[in-house]
Amino acid sequence: MHSHFDQLYPSLKGYEITSHFKRDVGTLEGAEKIAQNILDSNHEAFEELHKFEEVIHGNHVFRAKINKEHYVYLITKEHRLIFVRAFKNFSKYKKYLEEKKILGSF
Repeated sequence: MHSHFDQLYPSLKGYEITSHFKRDVGTLEGAEKIAQNILDSNHEAFEELHKFEEVIHGNHVFRAKINKEHYVYLITKEHRLIFVRAFKNFSKYKKYLEEKKILGSF
C-alpha cells in the first residue's frame, strides 16, 4: 500500500526550505539533513514519516516526527515540496495546523 506522499512524490518539481524551518531546526545544515531524509523516505531516521494531515487550500500537509520534534512539510498545487516549520511541542504544532490561512499561502 502506498502512502499519500508516495502518490504525490513522482510529480514533485523541486523543494524549498523556508527560513522558519531553518530557524526552528537551528542550522541550514541540520534543516538540509532532515529535508534529505524526508525526500529519501528514510523511515529509519523517523518515528513517523509522511503522516498525511489534511489538504489546506490545495496544499497537502504532512508531518514527520523524531524525538518528540514534529517537522511540517507540504506539497503545493504546483507540486513543490516545502519544508515549513519544526515544533518540539505537539500542542504548538496542532495550533499552527489550525492556522489554515498560513498553510494556504504557499
